[in-house]
Amino acid sequence: MADAVIGEIKGAKNMKSHLASGNYARAYLFYGEEEYLKDLYIGRIKKAVVDDPMNIYLFTGKTDPREIGDIVSGVSLFGERKLIIVSGSNFFKTAEALPFMEDLEDGNCTIVFREESVDKRVNNYKNMLKQGVVFECTHQSEQDIVSMLAAKAKDAGRTLSPGAAEMMLSGIGLDMVRLAEELEKLILFVEDGAVILPEHMHLHPMMNKCRNCCWNRSAAHRFWRWLPWYRVLRMLFSVP
Repeated sequence: MADAVIGEIKGAKNMKSHLASGNYARAYLFYGEEEYLKDLYIGRIKKAVVDDPMNIYLFTGKTDPREIGDIVSGVSLFGERKLIIVSGSNFFKTAEALPFMEDLEDGNCTIVFREESVDKRVNNYKNMLKQGVVFECTHQSEQDIVSMLAAKAKDAGRTLSPGAAEMMLSGIGLDMVRLAEELEKLILFVEDGAVILPEHMHLHPMMNKCRNCCWNRSAAHRFWRWLPWYRVLRMLFSVP
């Protein structure tokens, strides 16, 4: 990681290229209004830098920097690297010192900060630009959103048609979190290798009535329990 990019990265395409390079920084700061991008990038970093989930440490809200420092300087017991994710700390809006940042260079730890907003005048923000990667997660254009949705469908073995994408944006808007949730439902509804068409979107009002019985289940890894529901719905509605 010695030659990793340091400083501010602008634009989702540039961040995607950075993460695809595999040359990860020691520290990341994601801030801004687009929560979906924060989830996306933090998820990719988590998958890439940590082998064992026991090496992931989560902090939420007001956090004592000394607690983070203990983990940064501690020994990794369940793998080569540790990942620390700090959410809503407001470290980058205050003058509170972050001495653990100096220990990242020689350690086996990556730290990710997830914040709603920052104050670019404070030293912690200025230091972050010298020690890690800073990225502002802003709302994306319609074109960028469609590209992200299409890529997500492709990763799942489906193809999102332009007509279906247009219908999703017209019905839901530009909220990436909601769009991603609806796309996940469509991915589960159609067969592997299928093209998601506007016809599938027309079924959503009817399926929303079944939200309590099959669609609104807690996590993606539990959907296998409800797969028979989707098979029955496909037969009933005769959608390819």
